[in-house]
Formats: sequence, C-alpha cells, structure tokens
Amino acid sequence: KIKKALKEFCEIPQGDLYLMPSEAEGVRVALINHFISNQLPFIGIAKHYVTIRDVDELLDHSYWSPRRSGKIGGKAAGLFLAYKILLPRLSERDPELEKYLAIPDSYYFNSGIFSDFIDYNGLLQFHTQKYKTREAIEEEYRTISQLFARASFPPDTVQMFRQFLQKVGEHPLILRSSSFLEDNVGYAFSGKYDSVFVANQGDLEQRLGEFIWGLKRVHMSTYGPAPIMYRREHNLLDFDEKMSVLVQKVVGRPVGSHFHPFAAGVAYSYNLYRWTPRIRKEDGLVRLVYGLGTRAVDRVGRDYARMIPLSHPTLRPEVSADQIVKYSQRYVDTLNLQTGEVEELTFPEVLKQAGEEDRYLALSYNRDGHLAAPLFKHQNLPLEHSCLTFENFLTKTPFVRLMKKVLRRLEQAYGRPIDVEFAWHDGKLYLLQCRTLPLVEELEAVQIPEDLPEDQVV
Repeated sequence: KIKKALKEFCEIPQGDLYLMPSEAEGVRVALINHFISNQLPFIGIAKHYVTIRDVDELLDHSYWSPRRSGKIGGKAAGLFLAYKILLPRLSERDPELEKYLAIPDSYYFNSGIFSDFIDYNGLLQFHTQKYKTREAIEEEYRTISQLFARASFPPDTVQMFRQFLQKVGEHPLILRSSSFLEDNVGYAFSGKYDSVFVANQGDLEQRLGEFIWGLKRVHMSTYGPAPIMYRREHNLLDFDEKMSVLVQKVVGRPVGSHFHPFAAGVAYSYNLYRWTPRIRKEDGLVRLVYGLGTRAVDRVGRDYARMIPLSHPTLRPEVSADQIVKYSQRYVDTLNLQTGEVEELTFPEVLKQAGEEDRYLALSYNRDGHLAAPLFKHQNLPLEHSCLTFENFLTKTPFVRLMKKVLRRLEQAYGRPIDVEFAWHDGKLYLLQCRTLPLVEELEAVQIPEDLPEDQVV
C-alpha cells in the first residue's frame, strides 16, 4: 500500500502539489525509516538530502519478498545517500560532478528476502548463534555453510531472481553485503561480511545457479566469526541484525578473458599518513591500484598501492627510482569471466592486452635510473622496464580535483571523517561505497594512571 501510494504521489507533476515543510519532512523521515534505514544518526542526515521522489526511484530498483518486509541495509543506504548529497535533486548541482561522477547500476535486494529464506528452510535455530563462544561459532560455521548449500529460496523468489538476470543481461555482477549495522555512523564493519563476484556469463539457468549461491554466501556471512566478534566488542550483539544485498554491475570492461576497471581504490577525507609537514591532512588520502580495488581495500602484504596525498598528489615518500619501483604495484586483481574467480596477474600480463590509454595513464619507464611517464599515447614502452606510477593519470585527468571535492562535501554533510571506495573507468569516477570513520583526535601527551588493577595491565 505504501509503495502504491508513493507511486501515485510521484505521478503528480513536480510543483503541482504543495506540502507544508513540516509535513514533507515527516513523510521523508517515515519513508527513510521504512525502506532504507532505522538508524537515527543516518535519518538525521538523510532527511536533508533524500526527497520523496528519490525514494520512489530507489524502489524501482528494489526487490523484496511478498511475505516479509525489509530495508536495503547500511552499505546500500550509505552509497544512496552519498550520491544524493553530491548530486541533489532539488538543489543546484556542481557541473563538474554532474559530468564526471556516477554510481554503478545498482539493485537492492532487501532484508525481507533473507528473513523469508530463513523461515522457508526452518533455520531459526541460528538466531542465538551470536551468543556462543568463539570456538563454537568458528566450528559450527562450517556446518552452516553445508546447510545453506542444501537450502532453497521459495519458488516465487527464484522466479524473481530469474527475471532480474534476464533484465541485466550477461554483465559481471558483484553481490555486496549490506547488513542493517554495516557502514552506520561510527561502525564500519569493514571486511567483516562477504561480498561475492559473479561472472554472470552463459546460459540463464547456469547464471541463476551462480547468482543464488552468491546470495547465500553473503547471507551466510551474517553468522561468521568476524562480524559476531566485532559486534561483541562494540556492544551490538543484542541488535537483531538482518542482511540485505546490494547487487551492482561491476565497473570496467573486458580485457581478453578478464574484466576490470582502469583503476580503483579507497579515499579518506582525513589523511593520517603524512611523511612531511607539507601535506595537509584535511585534504585527504587515496590508496590507488590498477584493476579491481580489492588490492587497495584488503591491503595485500606483498604488494603496494599508490599512496596519494591529495594536497600534493605527485609527492612520494620514496626518493630514488629504485625505491619507487620496489614499492609499486606488481600484481593486478581481475575477474576471470570464464571461472568467475578474482585472479591475481602480473601487471605486464594485463597491460599487454589493455589499450594504449591504460599504458599512457598508468606507467612510467625506468631508463638509466630515471623514471618518466609517457609523453604521448602512442609511445611504445617496454613493459619489462616499466612500473605502475599513475603519474599521467594524476596530472592529466580531473581525478584529484574531483576526489577532493567529493571527500570535502561528504565530510561536511556527515560532520565527521569518511572514506569512499571508488573506481575510475572511461573517464568517470564511480562511487562504490561510503562510510564514516571514527573521529580522529590529535596525538598528545598521555598521563599513565598509577595503581591500575592487574587485569587491566597488558
């Protein structure tokens, strides 16, 4: 009934119906609370940027169970709000952001689908899983995986999934966790729940099977040790956590039998990594990699992302060419379209098949101990004497200017530091995720207390 009434309201031409400001605010809050998030800090911000018609558009991309209501979850809510902050419906838009900023095609599978799945398969016994010991949670998680593999969605839900896949076609997808608590103000849950890439290629029924298993894996991670321990540490254990799934088309293009964007990574509005006083911490920091952003997010131990202080984007902590090469990215994460797995390839393997544009923007050539970026796109650099520096990307595209603007506006709206996951493809900046960070306090002298109880001493 709410969806029907909302659709009827939005069919009225904009400007033909006047609502009192207090009435409009009340409707916005009610819609946000019902469909998006019931977290008060989020609602307090979102009601200033999300309009009634915005919610209607979101529902056009939402999928739900006819038996159980639900919300789109924290990660989906954070991305949706960030986009509305940066490109508002009713306020004047920044022309540069309107030209270069985008979000991937996104679809919201709300938490009612997961609740219905649990009911349909009689899996309610896992509701108390979170109160068990860590050892029991870790041991029984393997059993949960087997049960989820055998469980099934109701037939009408499976048909809904089938129709969705027919709609999106054979484009790679990422199924991103979006639990109620995830990415809420003050709680990041970074890396605690699973996100799953799906190649989504070939026969429809094969694609459907892979999609359903991907959804199960994301839902199953609700009972994993990592998120439960995080909730226990932050006194969130008694919250009735629900899982939604944000399904997005993967940003990028095919490169041979693989798929990835030109670059991706994580950007922070507050820079704690300052190796010289010249760097302004309030301008932010970017961790940038070539290919999928998983290497930047997960911080692979034997490889390096390019660290970019946005106040001085070409400034590096390394001095010599040898040091720059040593601390540069050597491997690329890319989605294998045949296996559906994220693979690690050397950057020369990938760039052999990539276009001239990628090599021009990403590489520098090491000649006699001196690194230099290409002077023109058709310059043929020997890959064995090159490394990933992104010098031309940082100086010859609007990326740095755009990212500073995005981070500044989001931090102002949230009133606290934030970070965003992003991808760069075909000359556009794609936002993939937005979340708040813990408030930062400057280091100062600390008075160590005396006579501490022994159990509080490390």
